Amino acid sequence: MFVLFLLANLCLAVAQDSRRVDPNNHFIYPPLPGPPIGEDPHAYDANINFIVGKAPEQSFKWVSNITSLKVQIVQETPPNVENQYVIRDCDPGSDNTVHWDGQIGDIDLAHGLQAYLGAWDCAAGNDAAPVFFSHYINLVATPPPSSANTSLSPSPEVPPAAEDNSPAGINAGTVIGVAFGIGALATLVLTVVFYLGVKRGRTTERREQEANRATWMDDMSGYEMGPPPASNVETAPVPLPPPQPPLPTYSESSDRKNAR
Repeated sequence: MFVLFLLANLCLAVAQDSRRVDPNNHFIYPPLPGPPIGEDPHAYDANINFIVGKAPEQSFKWVSNITSLKVQIVQETPPNVENQYVIRDCDPGSDNTVHWDGQIGDIDLAHGLQAYLGAWDCAAGNDAAPVFFSHYINLVATPPPSSANTSLSPSPEVPPAAEDNSPAGINAGTVIGVAFGIGALATLVLTVVFYLGVKRGRTTERREQEANRATWMDDMSGYEMGPPPASNVETAPVPLPPPQPPLPTYSESSDRKNAR
C-alpha cells in the first residue's frame, strides 16, 4: 500500500495541472503553459521542437522570487522515475536562466516526444510538486520538417556546395560552344558588310562613268563631223611611167605578112 501511495504522489508531482499562472513565478522561455493534455486534445499543437543532443540558441529563462530552484525536463508519459532530467540543480543566488546543452539523460523518446520544464523549490523537499512549469515541448532526435512549430535552436549546418568557377554555373563546354557561335556570327556579318561595300562601290563607279559619257556627248553635239584637216607637210610628186607604143592593129599585121 505504501508503494502505491508513493507512486500516486509521484504521478501528481510530475504531471501538469490547470493552475493559474503566478506572476512572480513562471517561465518566459519556453512560453507559459496552456491547458493540460487531459483537458485539451490539441494541447501539443503549439509545441516548440528541440533537437536532442544540440544546444538551442536561446537559453531557458524564467521569473521567480524563490531563493533556490531546481529545473528539470519532465517527460509527459509514462510517469516514472526515468522521465526526468535535471538541467539545473539547486543553486541559490544564481540568475533566472540556464543554457541547456541538449542532453536528456535517461529519458527514452520511445515512450513519447512530449515533455515540459518544471521548477522545484529546493527548500520544499524532494516530494513536493513543481512550483511552476512551461508549455509542452517536443524532444526530437532529428530536425523535423519545416512547420509553424519549429525549434528556435540553430538549424543543422549544411555542407557548402562545390564552388563553380564558371560564370553563373555554366560548364566549360557550353562556354566554348557559345564563343564559337558568336565568332561564326561575327564572321558572317563582316562578310556580308564587305560584299555590300564592294557592290556599292562598283555601282557608284559605273554610274560616274555613265554620267561622264553623257556629259561628253552633250559637249560634242555642237560640232559637225567632216574630213580631217589637211596636213601642212609637202609631199613629192610621183613620176608617171613612160608612154607605151601603140599596139598594131589587125590590118597592119596582115600587110606585113603578105609582104613577106
